[in-house]
Amino acid sequence: MKIQNHSMPKHRLGELCLKLKTSILQFFIHSRTLSLSIMGAALLASAILCFTVNRYPKSSAENLYQNFSSGLPKGAISNSAALVEILSLQAELKTFLDKKQPTKSDSLRMEHIFFRIQQLNKSLKNDEKH
Repeated sequence: MKIQNHSMPKHRLGELCLKLKTSILQFFIHSRTLSLSIMGAALLASAILCFTVNRYPKSSAENLYQNFSSGLPKGAISNSAALVEILSLQAELKTFLDKKQPTKSDSLRMEHIFFRIQQLNKSLKNDEKH
């Protein structure tokens, strides 16, 4: 039994590709307005897609912090700020206490620090009750 090869000869396939290429080129050369219209439409579509698709608002650190803080309880932010202030006042107080002989202005500042720490502690206790 003999298998017959029904494929097209290579020279015939080359001629067919050449005819197809020349007919496409002739179509676009003779109808320049159509080819310019297609190119213009492609350019317009790419410009529209470029400026509309995948456009996200710019996010800054402030916006991220606002989104984060909106999910927290209202008292949590003020409590954490009060605690940070208490820690900084205590650190400042420690510098005055480390001095061998504080001056009068140092004593006044330490009194002010003690008063502020007491205020912050009262506010934290009031927030704790509510």
